[in-house]
Amino acid sequence: MSEQNGFMGKLQNVILPIGTFLTNEKHFASISAGLQASVGISIIAAFVQIAKTVIGMFAEGGVLANALGFSFSWAASAQAVLTVPYDMTMGLLAVIVAFAIAFNLAKYYKMNQLSTGIVAMLMFIMVVAPIQTVTLADGTSTFTGLNSTWLGAPGLFTAILLSLASVEISYFAIKRNWVVRMPDVLPQFLQDSFTSMIPLLLNTLVLYGINAILKLTIGLDIPSVIFAVFA
Repeated sequence: MSEQNGFMGKLQNVILPIGTFLTNEKHFASISAGLQASVGISIIAAFVQIAKTVIGMFAEGGVLANALGFSFSWAASAQAVLTVPYDMTMGLLAVIVAFAIAFNLAKYYKMNQLSTGIVAMLMFIMVVAPIQTVTLADGTSTFTGLNSTWLGAPGLFTAILLSLASVEISYFAIKRNWVVRMPDVLPQFLQDSFTSMIPLLLNTLVLYGINAILKLTIGLDIPSVIFAVFA
């Protein structure tokens, strides 16, 4: 028994400092806070998905429709309606997390949290969801929109890495006073907007530049490389 207690004591002496470090370290703390910010959205999306699944059972070809011998004509339309709130919550989960992590990390650096979060979110979207134009099935019509492949849960890890990198790049610029200073007579929100211009430009040059180089050299973008490495 004493040997077991001795082992547990040694184990705690090893684990507790690591746990304390991860809790207090600004990057890990920001990741934790950012992910926690998305919990409520994930729960709402889960309820929507459950409702969509249950209604689908009564649509033509659904489990309950087949068992009962009839279906409800409105079920398919109701499913389509519920698809929108699901896509706009769970389908944009990585975008929300990217903003939330950057917002929280900016607090540790005493930077403007809103501007920093917006810059990180824009960089994430710029890298993982470039605007694309595709030809529709009729062969003549085209549609232009964002590639949503990585905007949801599949892009979470990329969102974490890009948001942290974006804040560090912004902090690098602000710490060296690479910002546009406006007169104090202007409202604070306008001053903050101008202050974020050069950090945004630097973020674009670094993060989007790396993404462009990867696509030109190996044919993969940043999220695809991350997925290939950690999948």
